[in-house]
Parts: sequence; structure tokens; C-alpha cells
Amino acid sequence: MEKFNNISAKIVGTILFGFGIYFFLLVDDLNNKVITLIMGALLLFFGFIIFTRVQIKTISMGLFKLLKIDATAIEKADKKLVDEIRIAEKIINQLQVSNKFKATAIRAQYDYDALEQMNELSEDKSFPSSSEAKIVYDSTLERYDYTGYPPIDYSSTPPIFKNKKVTIDDIQNAFDSANKFEKRQIIGHLWSNSNFCMKDRMSFFIENIQKEKNNLIVAYLGKFFIKATENVAQPLINCKPLEINKILSWWNKNKNTVSI
Repeated sequence: MEKFNNISAKIVGTILFGFGIYFFLLVDDLNNKVITLIMGALLLFFGFIIFTRVQIKTISMGLFKLLKIDATAIEKADKKLVDEIRIAEKIINQLQVSNKFKATAIRAQYDYDALEQMNELSEDKSFPSSSEAKIVYDSTLERYDYTGYPPIDYSSTPPIFKNKKVTIDDIQNAFDSANKFEKRQIIGHLWSNSNFCMKDRMSFFIENIQKEKNNLIVAYLGKFFIKATENVAQPLINCKPLEINKILSWWNKNKNTVSI
């Protein structure tokens, strides 16, 4: 209907515009030139107004539709862009988590804090790689639960033990400043030194198990601690040297039973 009205308005405007021109052409033939000029001018004016108004309206409607289409297209494009950005962010986050997991898994081979992170992730079933974390954790426990540790050279006595009046505190100070090789030597010589009661030796192992971060040193401490429990009524069984939580739990329950 609107399209029909626009066409009708254009026709009327054109006719009036034509009559206006016609009256102007008759000016030389009619006596009343003023009236003829006025009528012609009015017809031209109204014809022009009607015609141009319809054109303006048509153009405006066209522009409005075009702008509306463009706005809808822009809105769709924006939504698509937002969705793509979210997908990209999700992929980036997944890659970051994956890369962080791989880096932690590598560090878990020698760093106890990283190994504990693997243990926590293995118990978190919402974590996508929890099964892989468990494999890393279990395999690392197994790797350090063996008899082929780097040997302790008992023929070479650490300097701290050459002092016959050495105390546990002296040994602890020497241990804190020692490198990995020296720490292994200190652990082995303390274990075999009967000048110190078993409870003092076990206390030393427990204290340093909680402080050390190197898996090999922790495993040495854990190994000798587990061996020491064989001398008490309730020995620590089914425990690997790197299972610190089991070792600490046993100590808290049974330390008062260690009297030798």
C-alpha cells in the first residue's frame, strides 16, 4: 500500500508540475498575465514539493533499511568476533595449563614440591590430566624406592664427624651448608654412628625430610628413617622413601615409643 501511495504521489506531483509549465507557456497568449503566472508558479511549486517529498521519503526509507541492515550485520559480526575471541582465549588457557603441567611433571623427577603438586593434581578428578599426574607421581615414587642409590663412601668421613664431641646441632649446621654429595655422606655416617641414640637420629631425619626439596636427599632421609622403624614395636611398612605424609603420620603416632 505504501509503495502504491508513493507512485500515486509521484504521478500527481508530475501532473501538477506539467500544468505549471503549461500555464507559463500560455502567459503570452492570455490577457491576465499576473494570474496566469501565479497559477503556474503555484502548480510548479506544489508539483515540485509533492514529487521531491516522495523522493526524499523513498531515499530516507532506503537509507534507513540500509543502515538497519548494516547495523544488524555489524552486530552479527561483533558477536562472531566475541565468540572467536572466547574460543581463542580458551585454547590459550588450555595450552598454558598443558605447558605448565608438562613443566611441573619434568620438575617432579627431582623436585619434591613439584612431586607433591603431581600428587594433588592426581587426586583432583576435575583436572583433565589427573590420570597422567598419577602416572608421574607413582613412577617417581617407584624410581626412588630402590636399593641402588648412589653409594655412600664410608671410608671418607665428613669433617664434622672427626670432632669426637660433635652434637646433633653441629651436624645440622654442617648439613644446612653442605652440597648434595656432602649431605648424602652426612646422612649415611649419622645413620651408622652409634654415638647418637636412634631417637636423635630419627628426629634429625624427620626435621630435614620436611625441609629438603631435592628428591634424592629426601629419599635418603626417608630410606634410613623407614629402616630405623624396624627396631620399634610398630614398624613403618608399605611406605616408600618419598611418601613423606606417611612417614610424618607414623612419627606423630609412635615417636614416644622410640627409646633407643
